[in-house]
Amino acid sequence: VSKRYPYIGEICQLPDKASSFLFKKFGILEVELRRNKVMWCPITKRVMYSILSSENKVLGYVARIYKEINERKFTFCTKKCEGKIVLVENIPSAIRLARHTKSVALMSNTIPANALSELSKYTVYIVLDEDATAQSIRLKEKYSLFFKECKIIAITKDPKDMSEIELSNQILEKLS
Repeated sequence: VSKRYPYIGEICQLPDKASSFLFKKFGILEVELRRNKVMWCPITKRVMYSILSSENKVLGYVARIYKEINERKFTFCTKKCEGKIVLVENIPSAIRLARHTKSVALMSNTIPANALSELSKYTVYIVLDEDATAQSIRLKEKYSLFFKECKIIAITKDPKDMSEIELSNQILEKLS
């Protein structure tokens, strides 16, 4: 990612491959893509869904990556913690935990195949807040055979919302 990103100058029209995918997958017409100012980021290879005001002005974007358009790459927020990695729900939580241990933001209900090979060398800790307990269990049941070991750490709120003491008490002390 360039030092200049994310600036509006880096966002451009959707390539044909992305437009075709969005039509095949969701039935979204080319005219609807233009009307809703759906764009493309060539740096991150993401579809940029515009957040529009009532006056149709772009207020921001929601970026989505689709594996059918390009292969998703996980970005690891790294810190030395040999053999362990923590999966969390969102990017701010991964960044907070990266102060102490390796962490990855899931950002979906699945783990892409290319990420499984990277994660296979770790003991994986699934750390999702209490409203996502069922998702933690499903992830463990579905993917635990891919990892050296897989454990769930139940927490009361997202790591991004925790104090350093809460991070230590609820997560870090359990990474054994």
